[in-house]
Amino acid sequence: MKYDVTDDVVVRFAASRSITRPELSDMKSARTLNDIRQGQSGIGSAGNPNLKPFMSDNFDLSAEWYLNDFDYVSIGAFTKSIDNFVVTEASPETISGVIDPATGRDVVYEMRRPRNLDTKKVSGIEVGGQHIFGDSGFGVIANATFVFADP
Repeated sequence: MKYDVTDDVVVRFAASRSITRPELSDMKSARTLNDIRQGQSGIGSAGNPNLKPFMSDNFDLSAEWYLNDFDYVSIGAFTKSIDNFVVTEASPETISGVIDPATGRDVVYEMRRPRNLDTKKVSGIEVGGQHIFGDSGFGVIANATFVFADP
């Protein structure tokens, strides 16, 4: 929604829901095992076919002040609640049939697999502006975003 407070000031509000599928490579059922050296653990990766799509509920509120036809300043705030965000974590996993000749035992690999996180919140503030230097054709645009997220 957009509301013209005055001829020079505009307030905007947006609410949306986004849904995104995991990367196909994250959902593969195959695993990859890297070479190992005698007596060392290995490193591997695998997909997770049980990944859920991640969903985000988004809310944005901003205000813009147009100083003239070219110059403006703006400030905005946003918050997002994200469910099922995909991260990759590593954990030890014994791979049966891959034997370390030095020990005669199955090799333990550090397997990296994607998984879904619980709900996380991300919020922030955005500030920006633009200024044109007279009729020179030159100007400056600046913006900054400050983000605060759940650990």
